[in-house]
Amino acid sequence: MFAIDGCKISSNASKEWSGTKEDFEKKKAKFSKLVETLVAKHKEVDAGKQVLPAEVRAKEEKAIKALEEKIATLDEWLKTQEDKIGHTGLPKKSHL
Repeated sequence: MFAIDGCKISSNASKEWSGTKEDFEKKKAKFSKLVETLVAKHKEVDAGKQVLPAEVRAKEEKAIKALEEKIATLDEWLKTQEDKIGHTGLPKKSHL
């Protein structure tokens, strides 16, 4: 968000997708773990160990697809980009 004299103007650089290479690797690991958790939960439902309403399952399947797309985006960025080093010698944040 960018504001001048109380007038709010939306920005295209969100904090969620800004960080260093290390930040994005942590985010990718977090998303991967969440996908694994949801898939394991669905396997338990399929085995009959747990009951899950259809609308909840559909919502979680949609979430899994969205997370997998984010993981793919992070993978692509991590393969092609390197950290930019600032004048202090520390990596600067980049925007995905």
